[in-house]
Amino acid sequence: METPKPAPPVTAPLPKNWIRWTAVALAALGWFISLDLLLVSAGGKAFNPLLQNSCGSATTGGGALDCASVLNSRWAYVGRTEKSAGTPVSAFGMGYFAFVGLWYLFVGPPTRDRFAWHFIVAVVVLFGALVSYILVRAMGVELRQWCPWCLATHAANAGLVLLTVLAFPWRAAAPGARRHPSPRLALATFCACSLAFMVHLATTQLAMASGGVMQLQNAYRGIIDDPDFAVWNYNRQPLWTIPPRDDEVYLGNPDSPNTVVVFADFQCGACKIASDILGALLAEHPGRLRVTYRHYPKDATCNPYETSRGHVFACRAAQAAEAARRVGGPEKYTEMRKLLYERQMQFGAGRFEDWATRELGLQASAFNDAFASEAVKERIAEDIELGKSIGVTAVPALFLNGRRVEHWRNPAIWKALLGIEAAERTPDSEP
Repeated sequence: METPKPAPPVTAPLPKNWIRWTAVALAALGWFISLDLLLVSAGGKAFNPLLQNSCGSATTGGGALDCASVLNSRWAYVGRTEKSAGTPVSAFGMGYFAFVGLWYLFVGPPTRDRFAWHFIVAVVVLFGALVSYILVRAMGVELRQWCPWCLATHAANAGLVLLTVLAFPWRAAAPGARRHPSPRLALATFCACSLAFMVHLATTQLAMASGGVMQLQNAYRGIIDDPDFAVWNYNRQPLWTIPPRDDEVYLGNPDSPNTVVVFADFQCGACKIASDILGALLAEHPGRLRVTYRHYPKDATCNPYETSRGHVFACRAAQAAEAARRVGGPEKYTEMRKLLYERQMQFGAGRFEDWATRELGLQASAFNDAFASEAVKERIAEDIELGKSIGVTAVPALFLNGRRVEHWRNPAIWKALLGIEAAERTPDSEP
């Protein structure tokens, strides 16, 4: 007698699949419009050109259709006060549509014996409908202005309300039909939907906070880039004595009235920027200043005041520059400095000798002997001690005629400090 075969698993399709996918589509539409409304509220540009044209400017609209006015009203924000910007309602809308869309994507309409799980999405959608009613009423009664794209999100929400009602299993399922959803699926989806909602709000808050920080940074940058502030700040710096070496190497006219001393590190990106700015200033205004460099590697290998080893090649790069100076003189020192700044990302290959011999034409053994010599190391150590004695802790540290220049990135600041603009405005007294 043959053993009876087990019954095949139930493979019946999920109930009311058309409702599932229609709800997902409506939720996606509502989410996308809410995203564009959020971007416009934050002063950005919407993805949808039609929305951008109708809502993207404070001057658009007018009369009854005035999207910009609606998005700037008190109804467009939650928790907005004189001291707080609040959270845009569109951010809550994005979280809401994400919640509903994910629920219908993974759970959708239930079967009759699992109808209790449907109350989760039903309560959320009904609450969303209440919010839509309040906001639409505010546009019609208080603001008396309409935002067509806001109305589009409320229309999508109305469609979700209708679909949620239709998704309820009013009729009993046929015997042996598939049971859906499982408790594990429903609970997991609820957790995912709740997390999606919170992530939308948290991301919006973070973006708004970052925007506030950026505004503060821009305001700060506007202050420190102001030449008048730079001159005032420069004049209040202590005056240090930085004695020149007997063999000091200057860029620019050695007889210039203004001297810039730069304490730098060849592995420092900002030091390269400072070098480029000063180089452009020398080229544009020859004779106005001269520039010389001192070593201050941010490398504990040779700098006893540095605890980190972030710039692990900085000491060796300084040795390479000084070795080139000892073997080839000021010209080769200047060429090596330029190579080191241009090839900061190649220090790990240990190619200092190759650059010195193949590109600068220095004799390899002489360069290597100088590189490892105590004289080179002592010179670097002397620069470090000098820098420490005048308050150098970070690089680049720039000193103009003995006073620290703290904000050096704006070329207009240098023109103000050197009196270049005043000189250019003064007519030539000679006939």
